[in-house]
Amino acid sequence: MTGLDSGEIKPTQKAYLISIVQTIVKFLPNFLKVVPTSGNNIFSNGGLKVCVEVNVPANDMNIGIPNSDLHLYVIYGNDSAHSYLASAIWCSLYSTESSVSPNFGRIKFNLGKMAATGTS
Repeated sequence: MTGLDSGEIKPTQKAYLISIVQTIVKFLPNFLKVVPTSGNNIFSNGGLKVCVEVNVPANDMNIGIPNSDLHLYVIYGNDSAHSYLASAIWCSLYSTESSVSPNFGRIKFNLGKMAATGTS
């Protein structure tokens, strides 16, 4: 889990975010239809090396991630002026002859709002 010029993350906040991500991993397959990739899941975004605010590791673009159909980068910010608790977006698509589905995305948690909602 990485931050974006947002200072340090408290151990309690990190533990809370990890528990949220573990819950997402358990329940996301029930809400999304993911098209299985053949081989490694490779980030491809028209030559861009960034997934929204995340610099994509070279291995994810060249070698790919084994046993992955949907890979999520999880980051955090700390801005209590913004109203969101978390935001998510796709940043790469996997295409087959019959479908197109996201295969890489980014989730960003706002620590500034976590404190306001009792999760500090």
